[in-house]
Amino acid sequence: MKKGMKTEDVQHLADVGHLISTKVNNFVDIVFFYHRCTVYQKLKFTLFISIILISLSSCEDPVPYDYIPDTYIQAYLIVGEPIRNIVVMQTQPVNSTFDFKKSLIQDATVKIKSEGNEFLLAFKPDSSGYYFPDSSYLVKPKTQYSLEIILSDGKIMTSNVVTPDLINWVNHSPKLLQYPLDTVKLPAKDTIEWSREATTFFYAIIVKCLDTSNYGKYLEPVIDEKNRRVFNPYRQDNKIYEISSTALIPNTKTSIVWSIFKWFGKHEIVILAADYPMLEAFVQNMMSNQYLPNLNNINGGKGHFGSASAIKDTFMLLKNLP
Repeated sequence: MKKGMKTEDVQHLADVGHLISTKVNNFVDIVFFYHRCTVYQKLKFTLFISIILISLSSCEDPVPYDYIPDTYIQAYLIVGEPIRNIVVMQTQPVNSTFDFKKSLIQDATVKIKSEGNEFLLAFKPDSSGYYFPDSSYLVKPKTQYSLEIILSDGKIMTSNVVTPDLINWVNHSPKLLQYPLDTVKLPAKDTIEWSREATTFFYAIIVKCLDTSNYGKYLEPVIDEKNRRVFNPYRQDNKIYEISSTALIPNTKTSIVWSIFKWFGKHEIVILAADYPMLEAFVQNMMSNQYLPNLNNINGGKGHFGSASAIKDTFMLLKNLP
């Protein structure tokens, strides 16, 4: 017996050891045992349990931290626009803060091929990805384009798309839209319509506020009034920094859906007749917000290479209250 240790203390430690060694699964037994102890014995009991837990945790394997980076491609061609915004990224570990600029791979060889022509893309320092320097060349409708990316380590990634046909406005949005005064009963008012594209099943509608600060400068006459967010009592919108909304619809005509707006003021509306790869990218971002391997169309890599026809318009969303 250790000098200075009382007989009852030895018996108490023996009881603790017996309780643990028999692997008591009933939590109630442990609670009753603890309450029968004196204050001094409770302190020793707590210390004894802590030592055992630390010993058990030290026997575990270390948490793996090695991370193997991968390459992700985000490349979209818009009919009638220059070749640009072809993004080649390196993935980053989940235990670090994502930095878009640091993820960009700047030394890849990126080529777009079509109709016997080869377009060698250059990296744009403003972090918007690769682009074709000759902006006079515009992406053609109903045309096949091939993407080839060669990394510095020799890895090659390829993909192919056929761009959709052009679409056009049938009925534009009004230049001035008055947000309803009654925010509980939001009536359907005014419709927008566009031509159908033969290969498109879903159309993407993107509504974006062009100026979150100024409001009165876009009115006639000009007044000194700042912009503000739209308040929807039935929606808890915690993403206060978002300035755009996206929706997918299977038709070419829709009324104005007031809940899509997040700000008042000057807006841009974009209708995209997206091909299947680009539509899959929309679904991935909107529904799951994570990479889905079964939606990948990059050979030898990960990501999306898609295309779309687009039409745009601008309008002013008037406040319902100052």
